[in-house]
Amino acid sequence: MHRRVVLKCGRVQARVMTAERTDRTRRQFVVGASGVAVAGLAGCLGDSDDSDETDRRAEIPADQEELIETWIADVDDDLQVEGWRMSGEQFIPEYASGNSPETDIPVLGESYARIVDDGFEYQTMPTAVDDDGLIRYMVIIEPEWAEEYTTGEIDEAEYVNRIEGTIH
Repeated sequence: MHRRVVLKCGRVQARVMTAERTDRTRRQFVVGASGVAVAGLAGCLGDSDDSDETDRRAEIPADQEELIETWIADVDDDLQVEGWRMSGEQFIPEYASGNSPETDIPVLGESYARIVDDGFEYQTMPTAVDDDGLIRYMVIIEPEWAEEYTTGEIDEAEYVNRIEGTIH
């Protein structure tokens, strides 16, 4: 029996075909799969000069950029936004935070829900960076979750729980 494992992070994707055969030990499989996973994640966590990924600010509609600026103004006192960029259909703000995901997520999520309620259309991946600009952690927030939260389909605890489930 063969199994395909796909590891994906941004534009980095690794595909591994694994064979469950008796001549391969579980340890060999784990070591091999771990190596591929580490290599795949390295593209997410390190600096990247990927020429395919460009700053797309000029390509997004003015009303969407205004909502981004609203979001930044809303969270900046708590999280010190250092900049932002677009990657595909994803808004990626970077912020310096001395806090933790547990304290940052409610601030990020609440403000994001407000701009989605005002018409923001993009997924977001807020990224906490340290003093040296290195990534500490990031989360993903889906606009559908924000809509469900603002319409009362899910409560704040469920909304925050979904966001916490994306910490990486």
